[in-house]
Amino acid sequence: MGDVLMKKIFILLMSLLILGISSVCSAGMMEDPIAVLPVGIKAEISRSISRAETERISGILRDEMEDSGVFYNWVEREDVIRAFDEQRFQMSGMVDPSTAVSIGKMIGAKYIVIGNVTGLTREGGTVYSHVSVKIVEVETGRVSVGGRGDGKKSGGDAVYRSIEQAAMDAINGEKGIMVKLGFGKRR
Repeated sequence: MGDVLMKKIFILLMSLLILGISSVCSAGMMEDPIAVLPVGIKAEISRSISRAETERISGILRDEMEDSGVFYNWVEREDVIRAFDEQRFQMSGMVDPSTAVSIGKMIGAKYIVIGNVTGLTREGGTVYSHVSVKIVEVETGRVSVGGRGDGKKSGGDAVYRSIEQAAMDAINGEKGIMVKLGFGKRR
């Protein structure tokens, strides 16, 4: 009887140790410098969205991640924009991981968040949008985690509000990065 109890305690302790190690590994992402690049827009829908709106959507991505309490070591937005402008990167068009790595190295970020508006359609007075978000490790160029979200809005400013909803969904929705990082559905 004593051996069975000791084995159960050993298994429990080993499980807790493994869980603790994996938590420490994933916590590293949250402590390292992270930056959000301006949101990329597919070419065929870029004329529907201004540069100011893409910067506002990037701010929403950062705010959603920051409000989670998980990410807190941010590279200042002005530094990200300056690096983009210095390298004359296009503010429209899709942002890919290689672009993210290049910018990340310039600004000293360990991780870069890239968001892209991948779809935008209008049916009657309703606008549907799709946003993908990825966290890219600068050193390796590897996508650490990705999420996607959908938006649907009608009425005034429906394009922007639909994309805003999709961006928030890509962070905190069922297919969002917070769920994939193990923090559960946030909304």
